[in-house]
Amino acid sequence: MVIPDTLDGNPVKQVGSNYPPIFGYPNTTVTSIIIPDSVTSIGGYAFFSCNSLTSVTIGDSVTSIAAKTA
Repeated sequence: MVIPDTLDGNPVKQVGSNYPPIFGYPNTTVTSIIIPDSVTSIGGYAFFSCNSLTSVTIGDSVTSIAAKTA
């Protein structure tokens, strides 16, 4: 899964935020995610329940990764 650096002409600056997770719950099909350099923030539930995820490539611009809260 490659997250685009723009969506409808706007830069993608954040991936995920709060529940529900961006890939659905549960997700067993996403195995790899590439986050572009446009993204500066990754939310706490971004990859929640991505049970088959084995690889995440994070762009150089990410400055914050939130913790999942209960």
